[in-house]
Order: sequence, then C-alpha cells, then structure tokens
Amino acid sequence: MRWDCFVLLSLGERRKKMTGSKRENCLFVILMWIMVGLFTNSHAQGTLAPPGTPAPTMKTLDQLEPRIPIKEAPFEIKEPGSYYFTKNLTNASITSPGITVNADNVTIDMCGFTLTGLGLRNQSGIYQSDSYHSLRILNGKIMAFQGTGDIAGIIAVGKSNRIENIQTFSNQIGIASGDSSVIIGCTAVDNLDLGIYAGSGSVVTQCASRNNADDGIKVGEGSTISGCAVRSNQGNGYDLDKGGVIFNSTASFNNYNGIMTKECCTITNCSTTYNDLSGISVNRNCNISGCISDYNETNGITTGNYSSVTDCESSYNKLDGINMKNGTKVMHNIFCQNGSVNVGGAGIHVDQGSYCRIQGNQVVENFRGIYIEGAYNITIQNTLAVNTIGISIDANNHTGTLSSLPSGSGVGTTDPWANFILYSP
Repeated sequence: MRWDCFVLLSLGERRKKMTGSKRENCLFVILMWIMVGLFTNSHAQGTLAPPGTPAPTMKTLDQLEPRIPIKEAPFEIKEPGSYYFTKNLTNASITSPGITVNADNVTIDMCGFTLTGLGLRNQSGIYQSDSYHSLRILNGKIMAFQGTGDIAGIIAVGKSNRIENIQTFSNQIGIASGDSSVIIGCTAVDNLDLGIYAGSGSVVTQCASRNNADDGIKVGEGSTISGCAVRSNQGNGYDLDKGGVIFNSTASFNNYNGIMTKECCTITNCSTTYNDLSGISVNRNCNISGCISDYNETNGITTGNYSSVTDCESSYNKLDGINMKNGTKVMHNIFCQNGSVNVGGAGIHVDQGSYCRIQGNQVVENFRGIYIEGAYNITIQNTLAVNTIGISIDANNHTGTLSSLPSGSGVGTTDPWANFILYSP
C-alpha cells in the first residue's frame, strides 16, 4: 500500500475519535498530503523555449492565386490565369488593342488604375474575340479608345464574361460583352456610340449610363436589367430584345424612348420621365406593372398588341397617358393631365384597336379622358373627373353605364360595371 493511502486510512480511523478544532486540523493535514501526492506524481512538460526562429505559417496571395503583372500596353494574354495592373497604362499603338485576351478563363484586376487610349486609333482598350470565354475584368477605368467599327473601351464578345466596377469614359462604345455575360456596378459616360451592350441571356445590374451618343444600355434576347439608371443619352435609355426583363430602373431626358422593347418583355417598378418620345414603348405581348411615366414628349406608355398594363401612373405627357393597340388589358392605373387643346391626346387612347379591356382606372384632368378608336372594346368601372372631353367612343364598343354622382352620399347606380363621372367641365 502507498504511504499516502496508509496515512489517509490511519487518519480515517482517528477521525472517529476527534471532534471540534482537532477534526478541522486533521482535514487540513489530509488536504496537504493530497496536494503533495498530486505534485510528486506529475510529469515534466519539457522546455518552453522555441526550437528556432518562428516562420510564417500563412500562404501569400500569390501562393493562393498566382498572379501575373501587367506592366505595359499593348499586352497580350495567351494563357489562362489571373493578371493585374501595377500602374496606369497608356496604349499608343495603332495596330494592337491595349490588352488582347487570347485565352479562356482569364481574370484582369485593374486594381483601381486607368487604361487610356489616344483617341482615334481604331483600337479597343481590352479585346476578346468570340473564340474565347469566361473573361473577368474588374476595378478600373478605361477611356479614350475611339475609331470606326467595333471599337470600345471593352469589347469582349466571347460567352460567359463578367465585368465588375469598371468606369468607361469617352470611348467609341463604353462596354460590349457577349452572350451570357454579367455586367455589374459599371458606368458608361460620354461615349461616342452605345454606353453598355450585353448579348443574349445576360444580366446588367447596378449600372449607370449617361450622355452617350446612342442607347444608354442595350441587351440581347432574354436578358435582365435591374437597379440601373440612364440619363441624357441620344438614343433610347434602355433597348431590350425579345423576352427581356427590366425592373427597379430609371430613364430620364433621353432623346428617344426611356424604355423600348421588342415582344414578350416584362417591365416592373420603373420610372421614365422627360424623354423625347414615349416614356415606355413596347412591342406585342408585353407586361408593364408598377411603373411611373411622366412628362414625356409624346406618350407616357405605348403598347403593341396583346399587352397588359396594371398599377401604373402616367401623367403630364404631351399626348396620351397610354396609347394601345389590339387585345390590350389596362387595369387599375392613374392617368392625369395628359394631352392639351393644342395637340389633342387622352388619358387612355385605343388607337384603331379592338378587343381591349379598360377597367378600374383613375382618369383625371386630361384633354380627353377615354378615347376609343376601333370596335369591340370593353370599358368598365373607371372613374373620370375634370377632363375637357370625358369619354369619346366609336360605335360597336361595350361600355358600362356612365354615372354622374348625385348629391348626397350615394353612387347613383346599381350597375356593378358603371363608369363614374365625378365632375365634367
């Protein structure tokens, strides 16, 4: 038996005979023996001195992603990889773009630097042909690459490219990218042609395009634009090919339409103001909802056949609040102060169309409230007030009762399809 165990047993027998302060003294002795036993049975842990000079244990950025510096222009990329600018660069060549990308899977980080051309040299800033794909360009400014033909700050016509946080200024075209591209957080200002172009199936988001000599932002079939702002471009603010989607975007002071689309497009929660043609102009089979279109030089909204316009506000436009063709549905909108005695115009205008449904709209202070040219359209449950000409409808159309409100609190009719005239001058 170990000595410390023997002592504990012996002390345990004695404990039975002890009381008061003697017992407390005995407990103190027992605790001391336990501590001594633990100490004497512990093992040494070795020296705490380091074996040598501490060495770094983390990998450098180049070890994680080896990067190749771009120190001059022109510069050709022939291998996949990650490349980066080390300073501002100027391309004085008349035979080569600033950077030519002849490889797939390339990243170019401009690191906040600027790539500058010398004006009319017929060369682009960064060029990728359609033979390559998956180019990423980010974090820089590209300016003064001009000429005839397809010349741009960035012209990257391969597929699946991504362009982020790039400023383009005073180029021929600002940015042109191929199909299935993503362009995010970019600006295009004072370019001599298009501001931003993306091919079919692309996404353009959080971009701004201003004072360009053609359209602000133009996209191919089935593309999406969101969170963008275009202003004072000499073409359309936005130009969408068929099947496109645009939402949460603004267009103002453009020389053509604020938003122009081909067929089968969707426009949601956009604002178009002070454009020289229509605020929104769409081809057939389009859906427009939750938009504002005010102070445009022709119509607030112009639609092709078989479209839908709901929950919009279109006011103070020189001609019509909305001008529509065949089979269009116009419901739950507000049209105020469109048209004038000098130029005509109406809050709602069916322009030689048929089979349209006009329901539940607020039509106030327009030159004409509702003007229907065509046949077999239905007009129900609208509210009109203070229009110079309330309703002007051709023969062979279908209209709910025109009910002027009586004095008192009633509505003056039990017809559930009635159109209400609150006040007519």
